[in-house]
Amino acid sequence: MSNLVKIISLKKKHKSKLIIEWQMLNLPWNLAEQKLAKEIANQIECNTFRLIKEANSQRLNYKKTNTIRKTNCLLPYLILIVTAYNKVRPCYKIYNEPMVIGDLNNTSYEEIWNGDEIYRIRNKRKIQQRDGCKTCIE
Repeated sequence: MSNLVKIISLKKKHKSKLIIEWQMLNLPWNLAEQKLAKEIANQIECNTFRLIKEANSQRLNYKKTNTIRKTNCLLPYLILIVTAYNKVRPCYKIYNEPMVIGDLNNTSYEEIWNGDEIYRIRNKRKIQQRDGCKTCIE
């Protein structure tokens, strides 16, 4: 939470157009927490709050399709996901793979944004080297 508040503060300070969206999986066991999460997102001035339907069953089918991705992915040009533990992921679609491409505890955002791991995802030939990315069907 403290990192999110810092990001929002820096966004205001630099008059950035960065959009901060709080996302929460809509799961049966967190229904009671959803209203509070939305209130907190509004209090700390996130731009939006969005509930995402649980799609784990669809994602588990990725390994079963035997599809090898032949094109690069648009997401790593637009977003990076920062977890509560400062781990940076290029995608919110695949959770069951080791998709961490950096750690803000010991690497700068700029180094991650321009680093080797993100390059492998942005390059249509090298994306096939990334577990998770190479079989993604989205």
